[in-house]
Amino acid sequence: MKNRIERCRKAALDILKPSRRQLEHGLELHDDALVWDAYGFAPAGIVDCSRMDKMISESAAPDELVLAKEEECQLKSLWSNENFKICKEAWDASGVDCIFQNAGEEGNSIERMILRLARFTAITDTQRKLYRRAVLPEDVETAKTQGKKSLYLTSNGVPLPAHFRSEN
Repeated sequence: MKNRIERCRKAALDILKPSRRQLEHGLELHDDALVWDAYGFAPAGIVDCSRMDKMISESAAPDELVLAKEEECQLKSLWSNENFKICKEAWDASGVDCIFQNAGEEGNSIERMILRLARFTAITDTQRKLYRRAVLPEDVETAKTQGKKSLYLTSNGVPLPAHFRSEN
């Protein structure tokens, strides 16, 4: 992962061609700032394809597959030290202090919204070495002073009762 991050960083610098002074000044400003990603996604786990293949071979319903994929992506860092290391490395390299973590989806159902919020709450509550859950802007500032990243949980739209959602 580290080599990939460095290659991407080098590619960007080759395009931008900042002077050494500009680069140092930019990095200093970035380091001193409180950096929020306004529509981001916390680093996520890698899907276990064998698990998904098994579910498909056992005729899992489409909704079951979606839930299993989300569980893998959203909770994998809780299960795997290697994945946690990759997530931490990627987030540290980004320089982002807080992500407005979209826990919703278009046409939210109340049940799905609660499930997704519960997952992200579990991540922030159990991965305290990396994350803090931010409820107020002050929480983000506190996390930064502690050298931690924060997730500020948001939704994507208003949860809609089933009779208002179009079923595909």
